[in-house]
Amino acid sequence: MIPASDLKICSVAFAVFWTTLVLWWSESFDCVTVMMAVLCGSLAGYGGYRAMRRQPPRGTAASRRSDHPVAAIRHHDRTRDIA
Repeated sequence: MIPASDLKICSVAFAVFWTTLVLWWSESFDCVTVMMAVLCGSLAGYGGYRAMRRQPPRGTAASRRSDHPVAAIRHHDRTRDIA
């Protein structure tokens, strides 16, 4: 499988697991409680997905390309300090 699809499957599994635990903990199965748990579970799954997408892949360092905007700024600052 592709790593992106693995991450999506894990995010959905986390959302379902989180929603199930919230419903089990609340012990109330009113319509509003279930809808709020599903809404919050989906937000927790999406938030976990977005947080993990920001992490670099394992075994790789941060980008050090010279065309990267941050690298260009750092290079510019170094050359200015020398002169």
